[in-house]
Amino acid sequence: MKDTGTISVPNTPNQAFIERLEHVYGVEPSMAERLLEDFLIFFNQTVEEWVRSRHYHLQRQGYKNEDIYRIIAQEIENRRFTSEPLTIRQIRRLIYG
Repeated sequence: MKDTGTISVPNTPNQAFIERLEHVYGVEPSMAERLLEDFLIFFNQTVEEWVRSRHYHLQRQGYKNEDIYRIIAQEIENRRFTSEPLTIRQIRRLIYG
């Protein structure tokens, strides 16, 4: 006997990931889409975007610039960027131009 049931095939890799989030974490489709969007934004940032964003968030937490530059220099080594480690001067120039 032939199986005539339909199989749901994801249209895109993003859709497949959304369906995985729904299945594994039990979230609604709209929440899975928002999570994917946040992941993509986070992991698609350039070095410059990440440095500026991190600087802003650390400032909001009350850190002084000299401390922020050191924190960013340490953290950037653990990010997925393929750039060389940045000096304090390079970080400052990314933020202020």
